Amino acid sequence: WAMPGVVKTGDWRYLRAFDTGGMSGFSINGGKKGDNEVLIDGISNVRGNRNVIGVPSMEAVQEFKVLTNTYDAAYGRTGGGIVTIVSKSGGNAFHGTAYEYFQAEELNANQSELNSAGAKKPPMNINTFGFQVSGPVLVPKVVDGRNKLFFLLSYEALRQRSADPGAANFPLDQWRTGDFS
Repeated sequence: WAMPGVVKTGDWRYLRAFDTGGMSGFSINGGKKGDNEVLIDGISNVRGNRNVIGVPSMEAVQEFKVLTNTYDAAYGRTGGGIVTIVSKSGGNAFHGTAYEYFQAEELNANQSELNSAGAKKPPMNINTFGFQVSGPVLVPKVVDGRNKLFFLLSYEALRQRSADPGAANFPLDQWRTGDFS
């Protein structure tokens, strides 16, 4: 989140679609990562432990705003900052989009922690795709929703084939018993 006062505190590896753990890992103006409020259409989108509950698809988002300080009392319950997300709505005309983002292993570099441990690059393919459709609700001879009743349907899917490797260092058995010779 490129904004003054906002710092990513979680693991970058988990900042991806549908991964709500990665979406909760940020600090605003020095607050702890669990001190933030995330609102979708004015409704809280965090659990009691302050983790984000759900992440809307990008095609369903109309507006995204980060409030870092001097916000009014309407935004209570937080010691950090506030993220507000406003979803799109339908209109009198039908609109739609389709998209796909494909990340192929042939185009990716190895992770730095694996390079430092001398491990080879694991297989990694990520395919994110979806669509969004909106317009008036029209049911012939039943409902004519123009100018009053609209719909928006958004779908996003993720197909990921990858390992989640890591490198760790463990102390020698002698070190565990206090022998550092």
